[in-house]
Amino acid sequence: MLDNYLSHEECDSLVKYYKENEERLSVKHGMIYPLKFKEGYHKFPDLVNQLNATAKLFGDNQINWMQIVKWPVGAFQLHHIDQAQPDTSMSSILYLNDNFNGGETYFKDGSFFAPINGRILYFDGNYFKHGVIPITKGTRYTLAAWYKK
Repeated sequence: MLDNYLSHEECDSLVKYYKENEERLSVKHGMIYPLKFKEGYHKFPDLVNQLNATAKLFGDNQINWMQIVKWPVGAFQLHHIDQAQPDTSMSSILYLNDNFNGGETYFKDGSFFAPINGRILYFDGNYFKHGVIPITKGTRYTLAAWYKK
């Protein structure tokens, strides 16, 4: 877990990007609304470089794919392992805002992480079961990324 990974302004620009492109959503995943973020590679190259540089600290990892996710009131996720791609080596969750209630990330071992604007969690999503507590007020935005070797 790293706090202040991005500034409030950087997080706000990603939320703004989501809102400006929300009509491109092709799928609703349960109660969450993921926006594939392929454009992020050229629209936000500094972010991509920062994510990859940090991921390399945990081994020879690089971004495989990422998405910005909107979590409205009532959205949650039961504990699960990530099975995004067969070659996924690790995952990260970057909190883009914290002006909502609920939405804590939890792990099966009982640990909880508060969604704080600019905080990022890196972990092995294929190994550690994790989930999201229901959002009870406001809207949660995250940038989820999956990495490969």
